[in-house]
Amino acid sequence: MRRASLTVDRRWRVSSDAEPTARSLTAALALLPRHSVETAAPGVLVVRHRYLPPAAFVAALVSVFVVLFLGLLFLLARRTDTFTVLLEPVDGGTEVTVRGEVSGPALGVLIAELAAAA
Repeated sequence: MRRASLTVDRRWRVSSDAEPTARSLTAALALLPRHSVETAAPGVLVVRHRYLPPAAFVAALVSVFVVLFLGLLFLLARRTDTFTVLLEPVDGGTEVTVRGEVSGPALGVLIAELAAAA
């Protein structure tokens, strides 16, 4: 079964300063559905992705035929994946480190925003 997120531990170096990079990443990631962005400390963003695991959906479909309403309880299951974005000023720009479980859409947004800032 396909996972909804990828484990990432990756660094990028961009030429822009840390604060504008953090603002652009926050704005872009906040537009993704079911994603929330928080500033944990200066230069540290925490992103959470809350979703229905595919296994819960399949279990609900299978069990709804066995025990009619009990199977629908599987649809209440939720999973939250979290990743952090660390922004460290370096000579000539910012080093951006991403660690954690990143959803595919969030990874696409990160790559696009960091490519634009490079």
